[in-house]
Amino acid sequence: MASIRRTWILFVLALLLPAFGTAGNDRVANFSFGEHGTKRYEHFSFWIHENSKTEIIYTYGIHRKKMKLRPLKTAHPERASSFKVRFPEGYVLVITPKESTLLVAQSSGRHAKTFQWAYEGPVNGVGAACPACVDQAEAAKFVKDNFLK
Repeated sequence: MASIRRTWILFVLALLLPAFGTAGNDRVANFSFGEHGTKRYEHFSFWIHENSKTEIIYTYGIHRKKMKLRPLKTAHPERASSFKVRFPEGYVLVITPKESTLLVAQSSGRHAKTFQWAYEGPVNGVGAACPACVDQAEAAKFVKDNFLK
C-alpha cells in the first residue's frame, strides 16, 4: 500500500513541478530614467519568459504605477535598429538599444530620453536578489536579441 501511495505522489509531483519551475528561466533587462521616488521617474522592464513570451512593463512616477506595453512589429526587422511599443491608450514610443542604454523617443523622434541600465537587487545588504535580471554588460544586447524581431 505504501509503494502505491509513493508512486501516486511521485506521479502528481511530476505533473505539477513544471508549472512551478517556469519562473526559474525568466530573464529581465531593466532600464530607468530620472530619480527613483520622484514624479519624473520612469522604468522599463523587458521580460522573456521561459516559454519565449515577451512582456514589456512600464513603471512611472512617485507611486510606481505600472502598465503593460505592446511591442509593434517593424516593417523591415532585418534592418531594424529600433522597435516601437504601444501604450494601452494608443501612445507610441520608439526604443533604440545603444551600447548599455536605451534611447526612447516619440514616434516623431522628439523628446528623446536616454534610459540607463537599472540595477535590481540588494544595496548594502538591503533588498532582494534578482536572479532573473541581466547585468549591465548584456542588457542592451538582451533587448536587441529579443525585441528587435
